[in-house]
Amino acid sequence: MKYMHKDQIDFFRYIRIPRFLEMPAIGIDISDGAVRFVELLKEGKNFIPHRFGERKLPPGVVVSGNIIKKDELVKVLISISKDEKYKFVKASLPESKAYVFNISIPEMPEADIDEAIVFRIEDNAPISAAEAIFDYTIVGKNEKGEMELSVTAVQESVIREYLDLYNKASLIPRSFELESRAIARALILPRDPRTYLIVHIGENKTVFSIVRAGIVRFTSTLYVGSSNLNDAIGRSLAVKPEEAEEVKNKCITQNPCEEKVFESISGAISSIKDEVNKLLIYWFTHKVSGTPGIQKIDEILLSGKDATIPGVLSYMSRNIKTSVRIADAWSSCFSYNDYIPDINANDALDFVTAIGLSLPKKLDA
Repeated sequence: MKYMHKDQIDFFRYIRIPRFLEMPAIGIDISDGAVRFVELLKEGKNFIPHRFGERKLPPGVVVSGNIIKKDELVKVLISISKDEKYKFVKASLPESKAYVFNISIPEMPEADIDEAIVFRIEDNAPISAAEAIFDYTIVGKNEKGEMELSVTAVQESVIREYLDLYNKASLIPRSFELESRAIARALILPRDPRTYLIVHIGENKTVFSIVRAGIVRFTSTLYVGSSNLNDAIGRSLAVKPEEAEEVKNKCITQNPCEEKVFESISGAISSIKDEVNKLLIYWFTHKVSGTPGIQKIDEILLSGKDATIPGVLSYMSRNIKTSVRIADAWSSCFSYNDYIPDINANDALDFVTAIGLSLPKKLDA
């Protein structure tokens, strides 16, 4: 049976890297509306942003994670590479292109786990095992002594599409990773045992991730994002989308907003709130093997710059029976007592995927 396993998602995890290849790799996140990049350098115990930035994408270049105009996207990647002088990247994969599921298998040597997962892929994801590239994390053991695994599966064609994209831009991917995993690494500290629901508002979608003890256990996507908020503001104020975004950004930077601005986006925010409540119920009724009692979400983290629009946090807090707060994009990087970044905290929340990609896989290693 033909399959590709986790070593081929993170290319350099198990092979010795020649010294000339031990180059800094920049975290690069391609979303529907922009390409964002971050490079972190370690200084003592901190990870300091050495460089970061974004390039806005014209509408229609990337749609719902699908690359529609590859040549235009390649040009953007080439321009960033030339300006920033980088060659190696740690790249994101869109959440919509992957499947995250949990399985239990009998205890076995790690060398045999790949084969065991292959026979379970088609039961848990709508892709064939022969076309799958997968990664997994060992979560622990259940009450039967079986191994609990969190598995991520992606079609081989998706990886090849992104490899071709970066090859055409003369860039070398060091690794590929789902945006939900990168976001979790950026926002949740190592060895934190609690369970979080991360709500990341992007350009055209909101990604929801349930993260337990630092491991992404469940993800879902709602196609409501910043563009919907801009459209709603534009209709309410009878202005063009670009003017609506200016109004929105002014609200964020010069709080408070006019009441009618939040009223105009309340429908979109309400749909995000409804999805949060559905996931709270799902997890409350979900049995986590090996863990007694009722499962609960300890805290909800709101991410993405638009999460900081005045009124969003208070609305969520009023309508959700779980603690809600705005996430800190730099929480895994440094203490503000040691370093103050050039980018403000609100804007940084749009960079959390790139930040997580740039961080080492094991922060406490």
